Amino acid sequence: MRRSTALPRWIVIVLALSAGAVLAVFAVLMATEKRVAAAAPDFRVVTTGGIEYEAMQGRQIDPDNAVDRPIVEGLSAADRRRRRGTILFGAFFSVTNDSAHALRTAHQIELRDALSGDVYRPVSLPASNAYAYRARVVRPGNRLPGVGSPADANLAATGLMLLFRIPAFDYDDGVLELVIHDPLQPAHTVSLTI
Repeated sequence: MRRSTALPRWIVIVLALSAGAVLAVFAVLMATEKRVAAAAPDFRVVTTGGIEYEAMQGRQIDPDNAVDRPIVEGLSAADRRRRRGTILFGAFFSVTNDSAHALRTAHQIELRDALSGDVYRPVSLPASNAYAYRARVVRPGNRLPGVGSPADANLAATGLMLLFRIPAFDYDDGVLELVIHDPLQPAHTVSLTI
């Protein structure tokens, strides 16, 4: 005697209704799905004047520290001196020219505390300092600092540096950003969180 393997009719109906309900819920979810915007902007990379500026790191610099000593080589004795309530802050970044033409980097870059609005100008470093940022022409397809250069290879730097003397509380409580003036239109600026 052969036994029937067919499912009872009521089970087939329940399964069909369940599958239909799942499809209906899925269709409603798809219809009400919110479009996801493009990825959030990276405030550590900005472009102005055709040059891309990428923040590498920002940190307190101690000229008496063996690691920081070569980074601030040539810093004047007056600027090396500790001043009550202030610190030396190094903003390390790279510049890249992805265009087909040689382009000049920004001549004017300041540090701004985004919370207070206070703006600081860089401390002067000599031309012989291998880490110091200077405005210059960058050839097409080039990145500064160059691969293997002291500013690139040194993990304490990982980029060109602008050095600032700032109040210690701005370092502790502030949101610091570089304000980069477009070399072609100096009134136009972009901000780079450091």
